[in-house]
Amino acid sequence: MSLGEALVESLRDRRETGKDCTDLLIGGVETSLWIAEQFAVDLRAAFPNINITTVSANKLLSVGGEANAEILESGLPRKISERTCVLLISPSGQTFPAFHATKELARFTKGHGWIFNGS
Repeated sequence: MSLGEALVESLRDRRETGKDCTDLLIGGVETSLWIAEQFAVDLRAAFPNINITTVSANKLLSVGGEANAEILESGLPRKISERTCVLLISPSGQTFPAFHATKELARFTKGHGWIFNGS
């Protein structure tokens, strides 16, 4: 499933269930976090009903070895759901925080995780 298809699915599910959940969680570090934040601004301009949260990949690493939605949600403005899409941005795909956050989040994103890199 593509990121676009998954986002449409998340938006549809949220509208049908009335949940106030994050549709897209975007993470990165340094310049990648700036890109994540700008991408979120652009997506909100195009899709005003989308719920997007940007977060530092370092913060995502704080979930540690016991990654689960409840721990992650404690630092986010909105809950995540089984439909929340996660996009991590990394210049190489090997940046320590993004790489390890991807591994942690993959345990509970159920196929809704993507990584974007420049190489």
